[in-house]
Amino acid sequence: MLPAGARLGVAVSGGRDSVVLLHVLSHLSAEFEWTLVVLHLNHCLRGAESDADEQFVAELAKRSQLVCAIRRADVAGQGGNLEQQARLARRRFFAEAAQSHHLHRIATGHTQSDQAETVLFRILRGTGTAGLRGILPVTAEGVVRPMLWCSRQAVAAYAAACDLAWRDDSSNENRQFARNRLRHGLLPQLEKEWNPRLAAALSHCADVARDEEVFWAEQIDRTYASLVLDSPPGAIVLDAQALALYPLALRRRLIRKAVDMAKGDGPEAGFEAVETVLGLLGRSAGAVTLPGLAARLSFGQLRLGRACDSLVSPIPIGYPGRFSFGRKTVVLDQEGYNEGELSGVSLDGEKLTGALRLRGWVAGDAYQPIGFSSVHKLHDLFQKGRVPYWERAAWPIMVMSDQIVWASRFGPAAQFAAGPETRKVLRIRELSSDT
Repeated sequence: MLPAGARLGVAVSGGRDSVVLLHVLSHLSAEFEWTLVVLHLNHCLRGAESDADEQFVAELAKRSQLVCAIRRADVAGQGGNLEQQARLARRRFFAEAAQSHHLHRIATGHTQSDQAETVLFRILRGTGTAGLRGILPVTAEGVVRPMLWCSRQAVAAYAAACDLAWRDDSSNENRQFARNRLRHGLLPQLEKEWNPRLAAALSHCADVARDEEVFWAEQIDRTYASLVLDSPPGAIVLDAQALALYPLALRRRLIRKAVDMAKGDGPEAGFEAVETVLGLLGRSAGAVTLPGLAARLSFGQLRLGRACDSLVSPIPIGYPGRFSFGRKTVVLDQEGYNEGELSGVSLDGEKLTGALRLRGWVAGDAYQPIGFSSVHKLHDLFQKGRVPYWERAAWPIMVMSDQIVWASRFGPAAQFAAGPETRKVLRIRELSSDT
C-alpha cells in the first residue's frame, strides 16, 4: 500500500479523518522515507466555508513544512448528479497531481465507518457481490486507504488524544443527502436494535467479497477471452452457444463483463441489464435495448454494443484497384487473357460494360450466383450461410446499374462469371480489415 521511499499525495479536506491521516503519515514519514505532498480540492459548494477549509489546509501544510497542491472546481456549475461530478473532479485532480508531483500513491482518509456506509447503501440500492466490495483499499490508479480498518470513533479518540484541530463540514449534517440519512439515522438505529458491531460486520463482508472477486476475476477473464468471436468498433461479439452451456452464476458474471466491456466508461452493468441479456440467450434470435447499448442474438452469436451499423454509402470502383467497404477490403486485379485456367473468384471483364459500385445489402436483393440453377434472394443466402444480422448492412455487393455482379462470400453472378471462353479475366479478392 505504502512502499518505503515513495512519494505520497495525502488528500486533505480539512475534516477530522483527513487531518488524522496526515498527522499519522507525517510521524511515520521519516521512518519509511516517504515524501508527502498535501492535496486539497475546493469543490466550491459552501461559499466562504469552502474557502476557509482551503485556507486551513494551506496553513496546516505550511506548518508541517509540506508542499501543498490546491485546486478549485465549480462542481455545482457542471450540472448532472452532484456527487458524481464531485467524484469525477477528484479523480481528475488526483491524476493530474500524481503526474505533476511524480506521486507513487495518493492516500485518502476513508475509515471502516465509511466502508460500512458504502456497503449498506449499495445493499439498499441493490447490488451484486461486486458491489459488496465497497471501497477498495488500493485502486488501479494508485489511490490507497490506510485507515479503512479503523472506526470513526477510534479516529475521533486519536484526534482528541493528539489535540488536533480540524474543520467540520456542515453539509455532512444535511439530511437531504441519502448518505447522511444513513449515517445519522439508519445505521445507528440498526446498531442499537440489531448489531452493535454492524460497521465491523459490514466491513468484514466487504473484505470477503473483495477477495472472492479477485479470484473470480481471474476465472472470468480466462473464460471470457475464449468466448470472444469479434471486437468490431463499439461492440463485442460472443459465442452465445458456448456461453449458454456455463452454469447460471458464471453466465451472469460473463455477461456483466461483456456489457461493461461494450459500454466502456460509465457505471457497471446492473442486475436488470444482466437478466435481460440472460433472457435473450434463451431465445433463438432477437434483440433487446439496454442502458447505453443494444444486444442482439443471431445464429448463435451475441452482439453487445452500440446500435448495428446503418447502410454504408455506395462507392464507385474500377480496376485494377483496392477499395475499403465496411470492415472488408475488395481488391480487383486484371489478369489479362484467359489461357483456360481461372484463378480464384473471377469475372468476365468484357461483360462489365457499365460503371461499377460497391454497396451494402438492401432488402429484396436477389441474383443467381455461379453454381446455382436459379435466382436466390440474398436474405435466404444470409440465412443459409448463417450471416449474423449486424454484418448485413455493410456486406460488400458489387453492382452495375441495378444488376448484382458479385456478392461477398457468395461469389459472381452466373451471367458475369468468367468461363473457359473468357478473354479478359477480372479477379476479385476479399481481405479482412486487419489485412
